[in-house]
Amino acid sequence: MELVATLTKEEHEELTNLYHEAQTTPVIALSCADMLSGRDWASQAWDRVRAKMDELGKKYGYNPKTAQINKKGEVFVPEYHFNPP
Repeated sequence: MELVATLTKEEHEELTNLYHEAQTTPVIALSCADMLSGRDWASQAWDRVRAKMDELGKKYGYNPKTAQINKKGEVFVPEYHFNPP
């Protein structure tokens, strides 16, 4: 694993908060159609986490699908996945 970036304190806090929100959001939908289309509350919460991860990956030049972020906000990726901007 290679260290490729360190998130700002604000970025790390925002991502952590979104992650904790998604973990605790119940799977509730207002209709059967919403549930079947993945528009329940939990899916929407995880969509926000993915969007933030994509935004940070684009900003720092890493693939958010392979990156690992530790509790200090340091971003690690397998060496063969790093694509600098």
